[in-house]
Formats: sequence, C-alpha cells, structure tokens
Amino acid sequence: MTHELTRADARRIAVLAQLLSGERPTDFDDMVSHLTLLQAEPTAAVAPSARVVTRSRLGTTSRPRDVDDAVADGSLIELHSMLRPAADLKLYRAEMAARPGPGELKDWQVDVRDWVEANDDTRRDILDKLEDEGPLTSKSFPRHHARAVGVERLEQRPQRADAARPDGRAWRDRPGRLRRARQALGPGRACLS
Repeated sequence: MTHELTRADARRIAVLAQLLSGERPTDFDDMVSHLTLLQAEPTAAVAPSARVVTRSRLGTTSRPRDVDDAVADGSLIELHSMLRPAADLKLYRAEMAARPGPGELKDWQVDVRDWVEANDDTRRDILDKLEDEGPLTSKSFPRHHARAVGVERLEQRPQRADAARPDGRAWRDRPGRLRRARQALGPGRACLS
C-alpha cells in the first residue's frame, strides 16, 4: 500500500520531526535523542551549529555549556562530524567493523593502514593522554612522534619537472619538496599536525 503526501503534509511532518513546532522539549538529552544528531562545527564564527540547534529547540532553558558538558561526560560522541548520543553507538558498530569494505584497498587506504600500524604506540599515547586530560588542542601533543609511511609511493609517481601544465606554468617540484621534507624531519620521521 502506498500513501502519498501532499507537499504541505510533508513539510508539516519535517517541521514536527525537527522539533520546530508545538511545545518545546525541556530536556537536552531527550532533544538530542529525538533529533539523533547535532552537527559538530568547531570553527563556527558566531556559535557552533549544535548550540544554535539546542537553543532553537530548548529556548531559554538551554545553556551554552550543555553541548560541551555532554561531550565531556561522554553522553555525546562525535562520529562523521556529527555529535550523536553515545547510546546510539551500537547502531554504527556493524558499519565500523566492516570498514574499509569489500574489495582491494586503494593506495590511500593502504597508506593509512600502514601509518596506523607503524604508529600504534603513538596512537595509544595520544588516546591515553586524551583519556587522562580530556579534550586537548593539537598543540598539546609533540610533533615528532610519527613515522613516515608511504614515502616510497610518492617517489614512484611520475616526475614532471620539465613538463608544462595546460595553463603554461611549470609543475611543482615534487622531488625537491620531498627531499627538503625528509631533511627537515630526519630519517624515518614525519610530523603530526
């Protein structure tokens, strides 16, 4: 059986589902559970989207620190640049376990896998530090821990030092950049930024 909606009905359902009509919710956790996610925008100029959404749904009962408190206490987690209720994590576990998916890995996936394996101690150190100290900026971590992986693949790319681009300008000096980066970092090292 097929049910057809008018545009007005579809609009009404969407507005109700987004908690933009009727009575305001009174509880932050219930609001996030109903919406299923809040967008994570750490670079928002005025206010992060999650705070704007929270304020527009909860009104004067919302507090700017609600989102930050929920992230800090672990009741909201960030997944794919969205803040989601931690209780919903089980909905995404099968997708996470199946990553990167069937078939052969692409070159960049091999590089990522190899980098993670080569830098497992660093990864664990970072996770321990985050667990001990809570959210931190990237400046809180040393820049010299990681080992470079995938450099060989960069060296195998065709070099176009003498060739001109379609717009007439020269191609970038890839061998020179790679050599300078290696000299700056030292053997077998890369920086975390």
